[in-house]
Amino acid sequence: MPTGSARPASSSPPRWRRAPYLIGNAASEQVLRRAGIDHARGLVCAVDSDAENVYITLIAHSLNPSLAIVSRVSEAASAERLTHASASSVVSPYITSGRRMALLAVRPHVVDFLEFTRAGSSDFRIEEIRFDARSRL
Repeated sequence: MPTGSARPASSSPPRWRRAPYLIGNAASEQVLRRAGIDHARGLVCAVDSDAENVYITLIAHSLNPSLAIVSRVSEAASAERLTHASASSVVSPYITSGRRMALLAVRPHVVDFLEFTRAGSSDFRIEEIRFDARSRL
């Protein structure tokens, strides 16, 4: 590290470098296979282009039909295309933030409560539990 650098010297790599990652084009079948798409349980597809998200979703689903795919969309018209491309869930940051802003305007205490519980600062948790169809519950 050069002298006078703003960052302190550290013997351990930054946190993000300790996590597994792969640099490549997610629209490439070879990159998806190297990333382990064949045995993956889920994929978050959040590139800036709706068309590329559709393409990545199509490729990923063809490689692993049981994959849960959450895909980002900018244009409302693209949401239906992503659903047809086998995205399990489609998220629009613009719609989501608009809804949140509206909720803050009419139900600010509810939003505050939900943010408090999500922050992990309380003992309150919401979990999803799957039961087998033969379960007595």
